[in-house]
Amino acid sequence: MTANPKTLRTVERAGVIFDLLVSTEHNAFPVIVEDPTFGSRFFAGVILRKQLNVMLSHHDFSIEKPTPFHRQPHPASYQPDVASIGTLRHRRSRDLEANKTPRVDDKLLESPLASNYCLSYHDMENHYPRYPIPTPMHQGFQAAAHAGCIAGDELYTLLEEDRALWVDLTPYMNQTPYLIQEEAPFVRAYRLFRSAGLRHLVVVNRHNNVRGIITRRELEEEHCARCFRLVKNIDMDDVYPLSGAPPVGFFRKMRHKISRTEQVKRALINSTSIARDGESENERDTTLNELLSH
Repeated sequence: MTANPKTLRTVERAGVIFDLLVSTEHNAFPVIVEDPTFGSRFFAGVILRKQLNVMLSHHDFSIEKPTPFHRQPHPASYQPDVASIGTLRHRRSRDLEANKTPRVDDKLLESPLASNYCLSYHDMENHYPRYPIPTPMHQGFQAAAHAGCIAGDELYTLLEEDRALWVDLTPYMNQTPYLIQEEAPFVRAYRLFRSAGLRHLVVVNRHNNVRGIITRRELEEEHCARCFRLVKNIDMDDVYPLSGAPPVGFFRKMRHKISRTEQVKRALINSTSIARDGESENERDTTLNELLSH
């Protein structure tokens, strides 16, 4: 389990979301709400990375802080011949970047009515399979965007004046994902991943506060075997943290089974009764071989 994962609030600043997408490669983020009774990390749902990218690329944010759980897709989004609010927002952002001239649809988008609607499912999945990619604003952004268009990728950035705007995550987040208590056994989490085909599993405590997140990689056989050896103090050569990425060739080395004799040797080496000050490695190995031969 990765403790204290990156989280987002139900209504978050656009700059916070953009920086999180640029600095991480996580596929999903727990959404929390500050509850005065149960704590500051009260679980509200899970939102995917692709959803956040589409929201920012469509400029789905507002100046005033919106009220959570109040927005719905525009009725026009259910009609195939009528452009939805999300499509109009996307067209507006592209036209402003290209021509610096507003469209006729700007009056609709700037009205209070438009802020009451969110992106539709068609808007969210219209980018499949190449979802927008966040790119920091720098001098070479135009060249990177041009190269991305040639490669088929849609790059987007966030202007400095848009970083303080508010983004409402409640219409898009999954409010009923699979959860598991932090006291639950390992077998239960493993069965959930196997039976439901999960990619991530949020861990909460009895007060429904986010405590961590479990991914598929953390349930792989090699990773579980490594965690078992660390708990039992069998492998003393392991130095990298559980939540970090392993060094190159680590798992290849770990596939080599440690024999019972080698385990006893390591235990004797780390024992204060056997290890003596000033003793060389050759003398220590000789002593161990003598002990094991009896």
